[in-house]
Amino acid sequence: MEKVTIIIPVYNAEKTVSKCIDSILNQTNKNYQVLLINDGSKDNSLKVIKEYEKKYPKQIKVISKENEGVVATRNLGIELCNTKYIMFIDNDDYIDKDYVDKFLSAIVERKDKMVLGGYRRTTKDKILCEVTPQNDLWSKYRIITPWARIYDCDFLKKEKIKYKPISIGEDIYFNMSLYAKTDNISSIPYIGYNWFYNTESVSNTTHKGLNKVVSLIELLNEVKKINKKKNGDPFIQYFYYKQVVWYLLYSGRKATKEEFLQEYQNLNNWLKENNIKLRLPFTSRKIKSETIKTKLIISIFHWIEKLHLMKLFASVYCRGDKNV
Repeated sequence: MEKVTIIIPVYNAEKTVSKCIDSILNQTNKNYQVLLINDGSKDNSLKVIKEYEKKYPKQIKVISKENEGVVATRNLGIELCNTKYIMFIDNDDYIDKDYVDKFLSAIVERKDKMVLGGYRRTTKDKILCEVTPQNDLWSKYRIITPWARIYDCDFLKKEKIKYKPISIGEDIYFNMSLYAKTDNISSIPYIGYNWFYNTESVSNTTHKGLNKVVSLIELLNEVKKINKKKNGDPFIQYFYYKQVVWYLLYSGRKATKEEFLQEYQNLNNWLKENNIKLRLPFTSRKIKSETIKTKLIISIFHWIEKLHLMKLFASVYCRGDKNV
């Protein structure tokens, strides 16, 4: 069977990277090689991963470079990959022992350009939630991470699909670039990736509050460019709208009412200018894999807009101007 290269960007992960690497070494399928790319860590991460390379020289290779961020690091991983298939794992996450076997077997058998699976959101003590893809077209838009999937690396290189240095959603841009190039994508109803809830990660710090250096519109514009032929697709339109709702609710929670309303106006203007509408209702079978909770949140937000209650909603929802 073909081998897969597992790319792990490593940055200040001395406390978590061992668990990540150990979960790979414990795989039932040994047709893999691990490329650990140290992105200028300031702690003992390099020392830790070098010890693994010394102990497992046939399976593990370490590259060390100056700090450039996860985008440049993953792109370097794609460039250095010398196997047909490639996977990405974050340095504070870990995988089940049959993870490689499940994905590698699926993509070899199906000859797809990408196969995606599900994941668990975990802490040190418990599982917060589980997400499983279904056999529908929406699943690939619902699960838009760089991990919990396997790619045909030859295809990525041929089509020049790379991560883009944008302020938010580089993984969304990467996957949407792939979706724009091929429909040869499938999913498996399998959960084997453990996404660790790290309170110090970028997604749990930078994106809380409406940070001026983070621009969702930048991401939306970039995705729009690569989906010129598909922007009228109801799935793409639902995806755009969902991204706007998610960003406002997640990042806007700790914003002031005024900041929230200004960002809402900016994003709403973008949706209108690009003729983006919520074309898939709550009851649509086309998005059957979307959780009821998510569909309900999006529907409620949509009705708040329709009833012109956004100012009232912001007054109640936003915490940036409250002593809490």
